[in-house]
Amino acid sequence: MDWVRKNYERIALAAATAILLFSGIWIFHRATHFKEQFAATQSPPPRLPAAPPGKATAVETAVQRLRQPPQWTFSGRSGLFVPEKHFIGADGQPATLHTTEVHILMASTRASIIMFNNS
Repeated sequence: MDWVRKNYERIALAAATAILLFSGIWIFHRATHFKEQFAATQSPPPRLPAAPPGKATAVETAVQRLRQPPQWTFSGRSGLFVPEKHFIGADGQPATLHTTEVHILMASTRASIIMFNNS
């Protein structure tokens, strides 16, 4: 018992070496026989009859829509093709001159320029 207390490192090293050696032999054995074990576990899937082709309703409706494309209709002013001046209205939303009343300050341009230069 006294020898075990003095040489516990050697016992631990011998046990670890034995475990590693056994693990290496076991892994080598499993690797060499893997092909046979893998072939034994693989079985061909059962043959099923072919399913009848389904009806592609989405494709048929898309083909019909391509044959009869929708026509563009004009319903009034369009901001896409008619350039308009846009600005932010009093309510904070985008607005145009046709959707908002604009109050113009009636001051002479010359007077405002003079006031701006004097300050």
